[in-house]
Amino acid sequence: MITNIFTGAERGFLGGNLKKQTRGINIDYGNILQYNYNSCNNLFHFAGPSDDFDFHNSEKVVDTIVNGTINMVRLAQQSNAKLIFASTKGVELPENIYCYSKLLMEKYIQDNYDDWVILRIPRVYGKTRNKGLMKKLRLNMVSDNDMCKKIEYITLDSFINQTLKVVNQRNIIYNYNNTRVNTIREIKDLYT
Repeated sequence: MITNIFTGAERGFLGGNLKKQTRGINIDYGNILQYNYNSCNNLFHFAGPSDDFDFHNSEKVVDTIVNGTINMVRLAQQSNAKLIFASTKGVELPENIYCYSKLLMEKYIQDNYDDWVILRIPRVYGKTRNKGLMKKLRLNMVSDNDMCKKIEYITLDSFINQTLKVVNQRNIIYNYNNTRVNTIREIKDLYT
């Protein structure tokens, strides 16, 4: 039986929904800043800050992404497991400490491990999303002027389907396709 370890799935939107669609025995890792050995076949590393509300403490962002990922690379090495790393499309044109930290860890994984898939995830929306733009919409924190701005994203179903198709590949950086473009107002109508 295949054993999958998930970080960030217990409370996370992407990892939690992906975990529901993954075959095998699924185990939640817990705090990635504390190293605990667990044997597995696949390590889905999705833990980390995920929206503007989390990014205010840049020291914590760097600590979580860098030290947490180093721990997960170590676990993958000791288990001889495939490491599936949730990065961000934002590494293509990094603008903040989150994107720079993810880019740094992409390079670290490539230089220090030999069985990985790096997922450059764009914005993903679905009705159960409760962070980022969706949180701002629910709290009425988006101005009327911004409601006409267009956003590129993929749906949750598209994210799951595309991810499941590539997790068994080896040493690839995957860029998602089938993106949609809607105004923030349209996204609000579709997903809140």
